[in-house]
Amino acid sequence: MEHQYEEIFLELKPMLEKASNQDSLRDYFAALAMQGAVADGGEDPYGVARFAYEVADAMLETRGK
Repeated sequence: MEHQYEEIFLELKPMLEKASNQDSLRDYFAALAMQGAVADGGEDPYGVARFAYEVADAMLETRGK
């Protein structure tokens, strides 16, 4: 399982490095969260969008600690 996460990180690393400012990184994190929410059956687009940005904000806050 650990190897799987390493592969995912290696795929995401270049994309994260391209996100040079906080806003674009926030949007990137939100997009990832939104994909997961939609794949999990989220049907309300506004609810999914709000959730995605809540997740992105939490990720940025945790990242800054």
